[in-house]
Amino acid sequence: MTKRVSTVPFVRVQHARIRQGPVQRRFGLATLEINSAGPDLRIQGLAGDTADRLKALVVERAGDLAEDS
Repeated sequence: MTKRVSTVPFVRVQHARIRQGPVQRRFGLATLEINSAGPDLRIQGLAGDTADRLKALVVERAGDLAEDS
């Protein structure tokens, strides 16, 4: 078992997407992928609705920062 913690400032976020393979769909799980100007992030094993809410939060917050520039 490994644990990795990475952070990326919202200002570096370029794109966010949700991916679900057939097994994930069967169990209502999803992976949130965030592409950034730095390292890319992937959060696996999220509940589908949680992934949707997190994606919306990240996209909204990153968009707010882009408009402030």
